[in-house]
Amino acid sequence: MGTSLDLAQFQQEAIACLRYPGRPFQRAKALAVLLLERWNDHVPIRWQPKVRFSILYHGRPMNVALSLANQDYSSFREIFFQGVYEHPLGNPETILDLGANCGCATLVFAARYPKARVAAVEPHPSNLAALRENLHLNQVQAEVIQAAAALTDGPVSLLVRSSLSHGLLCRDGRDFEGQLTVPGISIPTLLSQLGWDRIDLLKVDIEGYERVLFGGYPAWLNKVTRIIGEYHDSYRIPELRADLEPMGFTVTSLPHGNLFLAVRSGAT
Repeated sequence: MGTSLDLAQFQQEAIACLRYPGRPFQRAKALAVLLLERWNDHVPIRWQPKVRFSILYHGRPMNVALSLANQDYSSFREIFFQGVYEHPLGNPETILDLGANCGCATLVFAARYPKARVAAVEPHPSNLAALRENLHLNQVQAEVIQAAAALTDGPVSLLVRSSLSHGLLCRDGRDFEGQLTVPGISIPTLLSQLGWDRIDLLKVDIEGYERVLFGGYPAWLNKVTRIIGEYHDSYRIPELRADLEPMGFTVTSLPHGNLFLAVRSGAT
């Protein structure tokens, strides 16, 4: 029938919806959609419509299209209501979003840094369609790459669930329901395709594959100034520090779940 309801988490999410500095109707809508999302977690027959929010982000109007059939709304709440990426990130000129999902983080970075070149990498076809739609709705010019970030170039097996959560690694016995073959692309190849000589801001949300991507002290990390993103499972802050600090980064834990920030020494 579904997972048990975490009342403390639900309360935090509801408060975030009601405190969001937007129009009252949009705050009420956000709470109503949250209630529907939680209802769907506990009933056998679910109503999972597509919804659209018109919101203000730092005074800028934004339109965001989401589907309740996957994790779009959870990502939307975290990024716009809870502000998980609202941290000092310098003044990046190049931003690479690995695991862009439906594009909420890409929209935020493009709005905060309008002069930056932005690239979004997303392997799942349905998520990719939502990403393109949200970029179009907001007239954001970002390079979209349909691929999974990987160690080497070539086809890879993407493990997926019905919620469209996905990853290249089977994590802790997690019950993936199928797999897709998608292009894999290495960071050096991405940089070459984009014509970039550095990544000022790297956002990473790749469901556990960060341990593979960062392992072994890859040379491309020397071209990265800041990294912000999620860590997963047993790969946590101590493991991130072991991989990233020898490459010149200082790694800190952020106050939003499993988020971290890594900043290259001397970065301004």
